[in-house]
Amino acid sequence: MGDMHEYQGVSQETRVHSARDLGHAIRHRRKDQRLTQDELALLAGGHRNRIQELEKGIPTERVELLLRVLHELGLDLVVRPRDSRRGEAR
Repeated sequence: MGDMHEYQGVSQETRVHSARDLGHAIRHRRKDQRLTQDELALLAGGHRNRIQELEKGIPTERVELLLRVLHELGLDLVVRPRDSRRGEAR
């Protein structure tokens, strides 16, 4: 998975190379914030089953296309936590 070990959570930048990498980052961040899948789904305006699919790293056509496009353009997708002020990047 990306640049971090699975057990660490998302405490620094993580490069995402696959749906699985993205799923691990989402799951660990959700758990770090002590949210259930239902709570996250409600906050995000989605359904719990979609959160489950994301966290399991189930590749979707859109995510896979995004990752391929980024790869072909020589770009990295990087996930990193925001600071304590919700919605603002560090």
